[in-house]
Amino acid sequence: FRKGAAVKTVTRLIMAGLALMIGFAPEAPGAQQRRTRVSQLEDCLAECQASLGQEGAEILGDCKGGCWHAEAVRLRSADKCDVLLQEANFGGMGGYKNCVTDVAVVVRDYTICRRIPDPVWRGECLSRLALETGNTAACTEIPEEYSPNVDIQVVRNQCRREAERAPRQ
Repeated sequence: FRKGAAVKTVTRLIMAGLALMIGFAPEAPGAQQRRTRVSQLEDCLAECQASLGQEGAEILGDCKGGCWHAEAVRLRSADKCDVLLQEANFGGMGGYKNCVTDVAVVVRDYTICRRIPDPVWRGECLSRLALETGNTAACTEIPEEYSPNVDIQVVRNQCRREAERAPRQ
């Protein structure tokens, strides 16, 4: 893999990510009704494929995983994140954790974080949700494994204080 090709591939991935973000920006009232959910996801997947081309074949799964992630957030459904675990190279557990966390923050529901089996990543989900939404109840669910070197009550209390001070979305 040549350095120039690597830079080109990374640039294309960044551009694909920007296209995904722009493509899933809120539309004008009524415009969203004209497009079906399926067509938005299909458009994203087609754009992903086209933007990466032959040189990006090794990261195509990540790009497609980004489409599913964006779809899950747009639909406010953590169930849509499951495809990231089911499809090879769609982001794996890390992509799943990010997807579930983003949905949990959007819907402001810390119980969605319970879907994440890894206790450290579940703790990250709960901490981020508490900080971004001010929902201090999320702090009480941070698992002990999240911080093995510090007493969990100290971690939970710090989370609660930061959530109370944080600006709300």
